[in-house]
Amino acid sequence: MEARSKGAALIFPLITPAAGARARAVYLASILAMVSIFGLDLADGSTIWLHVLYVFPIAACAYHCERVLPVALGVAIAGGLQLITLLAYDMPVSSIAANIFIETASGAMIVALTRGARANIARMEALSVTDELTRLPNRRGVESVIRREIARQKRHGGVLSLAILDLDRFKELNDCHGHSAGDQALKLIGEVLGKHTRESDSVARLGGDEFVIVMPDTQNRECAALCRSLATAIARRMTAADLSITASIGFTTFAEAPDSVSVALQKADRAMYAAKAGRARARAERMMAQKAAQ
Repeated sequence: MEARSKGAALIFPLITPAAGARARAVYLASILAMVSIFGLDLADGSTIWLHVLYVFPIAACAYHCERVLPVALGVAIAGGLQLITLLAYDMPVSSIAANIFIETASGAMIVALTRGARANIARMEALSVTDELTRLPNRRGVESVIRREIARQKRHGGVLSLAILDLDRFKELNDCHGHSAGDQALKLIGEVLGKHTRESDSVARLGGDEFVIVMPDTQNRECAALCRSLATAIARRMTAADLSITASIGFTTFAEAPDSVSVALQKADRAMYAAKAGRARARAERMMAQKAAQ
């Protein structure tokens, strides 16, 4: 990781790369705030104690830093600065020890509360982009993925393929066997999609019985082969589960980046409905042929 100074080089590696530039900026700003509080506290003397203000940069470190080590370092820096301030006040050793203990305990409590809040917020954010039934990303979650892939395609070129999958006779399944059977079918679809798509692909439930697969750098022919493989895998899995469900899959490949997420999804959706209509026609023709044969 590149650093602008030797001091930064020592601090930056303590923050995980996932934390990003904002976390590094917040961390350094927090250390700078501690130093500023320390300077003001020394300049003011013992008339007004500003040490209570250290909780704010400590909380900022605890919230934005992924790892515990930089947070602990922040607490230690705050404690060290407070110790220097107390020594400058020429206080008795017992008073200094009591104050440092209280400040350290307060810092640890602030860190624990902030980390707990951070974990809860992260959990809520994950739930907001996750489908509760299938545990796949939901529409909101996959839209951010598609948006990112569109931006990537605009910068670097290449192709982007989207496939939308819709279950055939799903309403009939719910009407005849209840919603528990429909829920089971949706969970099985999620499992099949997770197992039979590539690691570079993103799978999500759009809503109802519709699913989407985002396939970066996937040409039309490769996408078609994957969709055929998925349709076969789904039919087999549903047959094994004694569920009379198949899937219609439509896909589209963008040689140039689409204008927006909604445009991309609309085009893939139209391809899915065309595939669904084609399956319906083929099924009707088979039924007519069977009747004619009888």
